[in-house]
Amino acid sequence: MNDAEITARGHAILRRAEDDALAGTALKDIDAWVRSGAPPSAADLRAQGFSGDGVAEMLRDARQAFVRHWGFSLPCREAGMALRGFGPILEVGAGTGFWTAMMRAAGHDMIATDLGTGLSPYGFSVSRHAEVEQLGAVDAVRKYPDRDLFCSWPSENEPWAADAVGELRPGRNLALILDDRGTITGDDNLRRILADRYRALEIIEIPRFPGLHDRLRLFERRAA
Repeated sequence: MNDAEITARGHAILRRAEDDALAGTALKDIDAWVRSGAPPSAADLRAQGFSGDGVAEMLRDARQAFVRHWGFSLPCREAGMALRGFGPILEVGAGTGFWTAMMRAAGHDMIATDLGTGLSPYGFSVSRHAEVEQLGAVDAVRKYPDRDLFCSWPSENEPWAADAVGELRPGRNLALILDDRGTITGDDNLRRILADRYRALEIIEIPRFPGLHDRLRLFERRAA
């Protein structure tokens, strides 16, 4: 067996394990949600264990599988409706692009960008659910200045999200999925920019894995 065959077999084994981990949860149907652009309501998912309550060990395997194949944040109907209230959207740090894929399926104009290689730390190809343009966040905002901005779970203590948010034009809207605990998402500079240059619009309570505290937060860039 050559290296390519070994890698392919390992990828298949990992994907079967991921499917098994998600099969016993409400997330077993996420492929259909993304293809249709119609995820369940936050209340429905919270009722099935995705309220953020409980210990982090609960649904641990399901979360690991979800992060590898989809991303860090859980979608819901309310989040999709909030994003549809924006104009054309640019997603930065899009990862697998599943938020963009879901929003496009719902008929919204959204572009996904990410500087990532498309490989997992183990060398496996990561599934991409939408075309993801290989651009850093700041370059993406500069390339698409007439779009509102979306980012889910910006990297912990890395500057790129703050830099991108700082580039957004006055009058444009911003949607961020952030965890409330310190700098688990983004960094202190991102929070300073949000406080100094943005007007908070709304907080959307999205479903969450146990032990997490992430929310969708909507902002408008104030005039300079």
